[in-house]
Amino acid sequence: MKKYLSVVLCILLIFANASISFADSALPVTVLIDDWQVNYTDSTGRPFIDASNRTQVPLRKTMEFYGCSVDWDPAVQRITVSKGHRSVMLHIGSDIMYVGNSIKWLDTTPVIISGRTYLPIRPVLEAFGSSVEYQPYGRTIIALSPEYKLANHSEGVKSVKYEWKDPYNSYWPLTWTTSLTLDRSLYNYYSSVDRNSLEGYTVYAKDSLDDGAMSDLIQSFRNGAKNYNNSQLASLVISFVQSFEYVTDDSWTGSYDEYPKFPYETLYDHCGDCEDTAILLVTLLLELGFDACMLKLPGHMAVGIKGNEDLPGWRYTHNGKQYFYIETTATGWQVGQIPDEYKNVNAELLFID
Repeated sequence: MKKYLSVVLCILLIFANASISFADSALPVTVLIDDWQVNYTDSTGRPFIDASNRTQVPLRKTMEFYGCSVDWDPAVQRITVSKGHRSVMLHIGSDIMYVGNSIKWLDTTPVIISGRTYLPIRPVLEAFGSSVEYQPYGRTIIALSPEYKLANHSEGVKSVKYEWKDPYNSYWPLTWTTSLTLDRSLYNYYSSVDRNSLEGYTVYAKDSLDDGAMSDLIQSFRNGAKNYNNSQLASLVISFVQSFEYVTDDSWTGSYDEYPKFPYETLYDHCGDCEDTAILLVTLLLELGFDACMLKLPGHMAVGIKGNEDLPGWRYTHNGKQYFYIETTATGWQVGQIPDEYKNVNAELLFID
């Protein structure tokens, strides 16, 4: 009799669990992005949980809400979603997702249902640097973009103090100090960017997510150098970047042979190699209104700044303009002073448009 009762109870529990599961699956799936609910309708399509237990969301409604541009190629059933410098590409029925030039494997696939395209929300938003959580009891997706986390300081901040000498000016004081409060959320986002998905070096200088920090730094330069002329202001910024510790990519990352940093990362780490400091310096010079570019040499990166023809020093000519060489990897290098090994070597001038 006890055995019989146990079997009956097991059967009842199975049906009870099935009933609970059925009731849960009848609940709508809610999507919150940066604490705002995405309002889905029958015309946009509604999120659902697929047979792989993954949340699928309507493509266009969700990704445009997130701030992406969406492109759909019906001929090859290809989805391309872009935001800032990052692009994600998927195909209907394929478990491969391309993030830039890198491949990510999915545990489910995008689908078309009733003429609407759906894609798995977690891997796509994570490819754009968002954190994504799922609350099963409310069947709610909670996604936080890196921009939101930066604004709300959700992962803490780091105060970085910079101290350097400007050897080119006669104004007192020669020793300068400034500080920045940098957000770890933004740093972690930049660190998560797959370098293989980015083409060229100018994309690092063009990124706009760090505009707030750059503006604060630029303002500190302007406030401290009110009596400086343009040449002296440029030398102040150059000496600031030259004071950063030189650290190679492999010693810093432990794995990458080539790992260009976004300016925010270099400021946060307070160190970098030639391309890191060149990217940072050209960004600052452009923000200050100088005409500048990056100089790509064999195995090396430097900066060029526009100057008059009658000035001394090593320079490159582009469209009738003279761009003078700036070495960023150590202190004391004057504008136009170039290491011997790079003299008479062709350089590619990289302009940030």
